[in-house]
Amino acid sequence: MRLHTFANLCNEVLASDLLVSLIGGVQTVKNIEKYYRDYEIQETIPQNVSEAIGLYRRSMQYIGAIYSAVEIKNTNWSRPHWFYTLFNCVSHAHTPIVGLEQAPRPPLTEQTVQHWRGELDELSALYDKYTEESDEDVPARFARFINFAQRRTTDTEARRERAKFVIEAIAG
Repeated sequence: MRLHTFANLCNEVLASDLLVSLIGGVQTVKNIEKYYRDYEIQETIPQNVSEAIGLYRRSMQYIGAIYSAVEIKNTNWSRPHWFYTLFNCVSHAHTPIVGLEQAPRPPLTEQTVQHWRGELDELSALYDKYTEESDEDVPARFARFINFAQRRTTDTEARRERAKFVIEAIAG
C-alpha cells in the first residue's frame, strides 16, 4: 500500500499531515505534497513508513483511551491544530518525534492515561479562561501557547512550540 493510498483510506488531509509528522517530524502542512512525491513512486512500503503506520495506529488508540469520540468532540482537542498537537504529544511519548527531541517524553501507559486526561483538560480550560477574559493576567508562557494556538497554526514553529508546551505540562 502506498502512502497516498493510506491517506485516501483515512480520507482526510489531517490524516496525511499526522502520518507525515511521524515520518519526517513536526513541520508545516505545506510539506505533505513533497512526501507524496517521494513515496508514491515506490512499489512497496519502506520500513520507516510501515513503522510510522504502526505508531499512527497506536497513537490513535491511546487518544481513544484518553478521550472517547463523544468526549473529544466537546473539547478544544477536536480542533484540527489542537488534535495535531495532541497526536504528536502522544506519539512522542512512545517514540521520539523529529522536532521535539528536546521535549521530555512523559510515559503514556494504561496507568497514566488519567493523568494525561487531567492535564489536557486543565490546559484546555485555562485556554478558554484566558481567551474569554481579556482582563485576566495571562502567564507569559501560556500567552505564548495561546499565540501559537491562534496564529500561524500550521507553521512548523507554532506546531513544535504547542507540542513542547503540552508535553512539558504533562511531564510536570
